[in-house]
Amino acid sequence: RYVLKFGSFWFAVFRDVGLYNVYRTNWYLAIVGFLVLSTSTCLIRNTPRMLREMREPDLVVGSGYDPRGMVNNTELFSPLTVQSASNMVVAVMRGRGYRPKLHESKDGVVVTARKGRYNRLGYILTHAAIIVFCAAALYNADIPVKLDMLTGAVRPENNFHIPLSEVNKKAWLSDNNPAYRGTVTVPEGQSTQVVYELVGNGYLVQPLPFRIMLKRFHVAYYSTGMPKDFISNIVLYNK
Repeated sequence: RYVLKFGSFWFAVFRDVGLYNVYRTNWYLAIVGFLVLSTSTCLIRNTPRMLREMREPDLVVGSGYDPRGMVNNTELFSPLTVQSASNMVVAVMRGRGYRPKLHESKDGVVVTARKGRYNRLGYILTHAAIIVFCAAALYNADIPVKLDMLTGAVRPENNFHIPLSEVNKKAWLSDNNPAYRGTVTVPEGQSTQVVYELVGNGYLVQPLPFRIMLKRFHVAYYSTGMPKDFISNIVLYNK
């Protein structure tokens, strides 16, 4: 199908790049692995500080505190009394979502306010979700199978015309393979306990923990004669 659509030249190029199975190519795994590493580094580096800031108490104002010593400060004069002015500031702060606190001393009143203490949880949870998503992608990438292929413990079978009983034992994957994705063709009335995972120009055989039987396959059509649904009635049997 891809040869007819792209031509023999581009079919070979796309195949060599791995575009027909992107999620299991080495370059894709390298990108995902780098993303996991960089995101984990950010999370490990910043999470302790953010948790510490969320837990720390409100600002404690000492007797020598002078807000005019801060970098950003503005000085205003009001005809209101200290009590009225402080109450107005507290009301404005509360209206804007802050949690104000009054600090009274012999020199006057200082109003401190804080909001968004737990907004940092968004940063932590978002980065953790990215790590979980990427970890799932790596989990589904057949990394154990790739390692077995590098060591020679697993070798794909290149002959697509031999019966299952004649497939080399090195082309069979373990029953305990944690993740796999395969295809199989089952005629009506027959069953199978394996799927085939395409690898390069060959395939690997993955045993299933169950037997799948195709009872009936039929096609539903629109009134125009175009296919509407491809329906398979299957039965699963435990081993």
